[in-house]
Amino acid sequence: MHFEATELTEGERALQREVRAFLAGELGQATVQPGLGFNSAKDPGFSRRLAERGWVGMALPKAYGGHDRSSVDRFVVVEELLRWGAPIGHHWVADRQTGPLIARYGTEAQKHRFLPGICRGELSFSIGMSEPDSGSDLASLVTKATRVDGGWTISGTKVWTTGAHVHDWIVVLCRTTPVEEVPDKRAGISQMLVDLKAPGVHARPIPFIDGTADFCEVAFDDAFVPDDLVLGELGAGWTQNASELVYERGGPDRFLSTYLVVQEFLREISSGQPSDAVLEMIGNAVAHYWVLHGLSLSVARAIDEGRAPATEAALVKEMGTRFEQDVVNAVLHLIGFEPDLNAPGLFERLLITATLTAPSFTIRGGTNEILRSIVAKGLDPGSAPMSETDNLLEETVDRLLADRCTPDAMERAEAEGWCAPVWDGLVAAGFSRIALPEETGGSGGSLTDAAAVLRVLGRHAAPVPFAETTLLGGWLLTRAGLPLPEGPITVVPELLSLHAERITGRSRVAWAGRAGAIVAIVATPDGLLVVLVDPSDVDIEPGSNLAGEPRESVRFDVALREVAQRPAPAGVDPGSLRLRGALSRVLLMAGAAEAMSRMTVEYAYGRRQFGQPIARFQAVQQHLVVVAQCAAQLSMAADLAVRAVERGPALMEIAAAKVIADDAAVSGTRAAHQAHGAMGMTREYPLHRLTRALWSWRHEYGHARSWSRQLGHLAHEAGADGLFPLVTSSEP
Repeated sequence: MHFEATELTEGERALQREVRAFLAGELGQATVQPGLGFNSAKDPGFSRRLAERGWVGMALPKAYGGHDRSSVDRFVVVEELLRWGAPIGHHWVADRQTGPLIARYGTEAQKHRFLPGICRGELSFSIGMSEPDSGSDLASLVTKATRVDGGWTISGTKVWTTGAHVHDWIVVLCRTTPVEEVPDKRAGISQMLVDLKAPGVHARPIPFIDGTADFCEVAFDDAFVPDDLVLGELGAGWTQNASELVYERGGPDRFLSTYLVVQEFLREISSGQPSDAVLEMIGNAVAHYWVLHGLSLSVARAIDEGRAPATEAALVKEMGTRFEQDVVNAVLHLIGFEPDLNAPGLFERLLITATLTAPSFTIRGGTNEILRSIVAKGLDPGSAPMSETDNLLEETVDRLLADRCTPDAMERAEAEGWCAPVWDGLVAAGFSRIALPEETGGSGGSLTDAAAVLRVLGRHAAPVPFAETTLLGGWLLTRAGLPLPEGPITVVPELLSLHAERITGRSRVAWAGRAGAIVAIVATPDGLLVVLVDPSDVDIEPGSNLAGEPRESVRFDVALREVAQRPAPAGVDPGSLRLRGALSRVLLMAGAAEAMSRMTVEYAYGRRQFGQPIARFQAVQQHLVVVAQCAAQLSMAADLAVRAVERGPALMEIAAAKVIADDAAVSGTRAAHQAHGAMGMTREYPLHRLTRALWSWRHEYGHARSWSRQLGHLAHEAGADGLFPLVTSSEP
């Protein structure tokens, strides 16, 4: 399983701007209630107008009326449609999955018959999978097709078929070979294209929990289907259906269903000063929208590259739909009143709809329990590597650390306060000064290079002051024009003061007792100074974090004239240092979470109970998937944050990444320990090094609540209409 961080190209951003302008004109003054996600109104006229712009059937071949656009282009359009609550119900299923399914498996005649109508926004489709007694166990379906002269007759019942009473066609999954005649019940199943207005097809609306009637039961009473409407290979329906679910599961529709609730809540509170609790809730939502956008975009890019990211799509769907539900509960917790079914306001009406329909989010497209089983199978180390990297630097550092981070060496490191062999190896390889300019004594390279080293250090939970030496202290010194001293460097995270020409203050400083120099920012009447302090000139009281790394209490009382000093240049201040410090912890935590996930999966597949690996048990699979989700989200957040910093100010991205990192440190470690059982609680087993490190680093350079509040302030300043550009790192 692999999510590769990606961003929109300039051409894709231009498309995004074009779609936003179109939708503002179409829907900006709409008087009807917008829909929540893809459960929105059916408006054939809107679908046709969208198609006239080339935004329906985008990824389908030009030869059949499509546009040969990429999956990412379609992702851009769909994301905008969903965040506007556009009336996409008419063309949604046909565009999302039926069209690609026919393009991949259909005959030439089927492609010419159906795809042009789909691309014009004219034809609508329903999905005929679930049955009254076959939901998650879809292979147990009993709807059957019987061979007759010239085709087949279908008998059976499908349920939960949205829009079947008003749509044109349905793709029916049915049994064409009796189950007793096949070696596996997944064999002998086929897909057929059925006219919903044909004789013997009866659609009955089923009232939904919110009072709507789009859900349907479809009964087939010997409905005739000609041979030329069998879709794909006879008996291969299970495989074809599985490929169809990739299109259904990995898109933005799996995390944006309740976006409008958050947007309109933000509009409701726009005139006042929100409480800290409200800011934290909004900030948490911003962080998760941002990272889910990144993960879903990665799935779309993978499809364009010819990969079949079924496991990744299932993971996104499971995470996204839970988040859609959680954010509604968070809003309900904050509003302080019970929603009224007769409320006239848009926010309250959307909140009511979301509250009533949210339970369906984790059911449609596969229940979360089934999705977790799918993901767990994809994590099997015997079937495929858990992740891939073509980063030569990461591979080099990983080999260097593998020889030095042995269990004995790590035990000694905790007793001694650091791992000297690791530091010596980094120095010898020239990595201890990476990303610092060569003309200042550094090794050169980029922030991306330093980030790669940090992630590997995090995977090994290697206790060395690399971040303090390069990303923080070294950065401060080179920016201020001060010389780089020999040996490891550390940095004071808080602003120090100047009193009577003496630098004063107290701070908890990492590695103070091991550093050859301490770098700090000092506030003076004339502005900020960057100073270089000799550790022998300060009082250091021993201390350590939960991981056993040195975190000493340092008291400063040093004459200003006795230290090297330079005015802090523009862009160097406590805020920028805090951001870089937070980024360093995000990167370390990303590496630790990746290693924790790998370790947990390998343990679960290697540990046997009741005659099989414990990873085969659904209860354990749930924990494996939670750990993998935390690692995937944090890895994506770290990658996107580094990219943002390389471009310029990245407050939103770093703050969001720190919030995501905190989730990993809580939910991920809990699940990892649960999967390991008692073994993981011992110091003889290495899991504790990763979990203790995650628990420690999550608190450094700002707790998640403070970063959530900061994100909440950014969202409040952006306003309801600026929220989506904020979470997608795009232009308003």
